[in-house]
Amino acid sequence: MLLSEQEQNEQMDTEDSPVVKNANSSQQPMELEPQPSCSSWSHVPTQSTAASNATTGSGSMSVHATPVNKIKVESTVTSAKGKGLSSFVVRTSTAEKCAFDEQVAKMIYATNSPFRLVEHPEFQKLLSMMRPGYRPPSRKEIADKFLPVVFQKEMDQCKEVLLDATVSMALDGWSNVHNEPIVCVTVTTEEGKIYLTAQ
Repeated sequence: MLLSEQEQNEQMDTEDSPVVKNANSSQQPMELEPQPSCSSWSHVPTQSTAASNATTGSGSMSVHATPVNKIKVESTVTSAKGKGLSSFVVRTSTAEKCAFDEQVAKMIYATNSPFRLVEHPEFQKLLSMMRPGYRPPSRKEIADKFLPVVFQKEMDQCKEVLLDATVSMALDGWSNVHNEPIVCVTVTTEEGKIYLTAQ
């Protein structure tokens, strides 16, 4: 059988093209699937494949591609204890600040210290080291706001302790720079506690 030159060229082009021969006889061109890029995909073995290989004793393992951007990454702080960064911040509530302010005022009164001590930089630095973020009351608040409050609480406590108690009392009197009379009363309990008041 003689073929023309054009038919021979077409037959040669057909033999050089990549085809997949089916068992039934139809020829179909091979379709290449797009490969995922390494930057956005990671290969992870499936559990079903691992279980099948363990049953059949096969040494091969198939993998499937899982997008990396769908893997949830949690913070080490929240995954460790289930708490956020707010748990590491020292916060002072309103009730705690009132208690701290009153205790600072008591220290000033008990040690007979000048009210301006609360505004000294070293004293404020000390309180800041012990309680970050806390600011002590001003000397005006020590004199006007907390002095009557602390005095009334101390008087109520003295009355409760000295009620029906056996004590030793001592009195003394003098005058101040304005020549005003002052009477001081000292009470000592059986336990050795001393209470003093002046009028």
